[in-house]
Amino acid sequence: MERPRAASPTGLDLPTIGNPIWSGARIPTQRRDPLLRFRISNMTCGGCAKGVAATLREAEPRAEFQFDLDRREVTVGGAAAADIGRLQEALRAAGWQSERLDA
Repeated sequence: MERPRAASPTGLDLPTIGNPIWSGARIPTQRRDPLLRFRISNMTCGGCAKGVAATLREAEPRAEFQFDLDRREVTVGGAAAADIGRLQEALRAAGWQSERLDA
């Protein structure tokens, strides 16, 4: 006897037993989004990090960030990382002294 199948938010046809419960959490995929790292030499505090985040978010609304204030670095992920030039130009125009690092 074949198990019932439920429509999933991921579009995958998965076998289920009983009623499926979806948590809404992202299901990992094989595809990995590119990551970019920048050293921002004049980013010295949390307020600066907010400013950098606002600058990057304005340049690319889908950007995801992770900050390391001790190293003065920001890692940019998601679809935003695909347009390096636009991100670098936005940082420069806002007065952030940035240097691209290897991810």
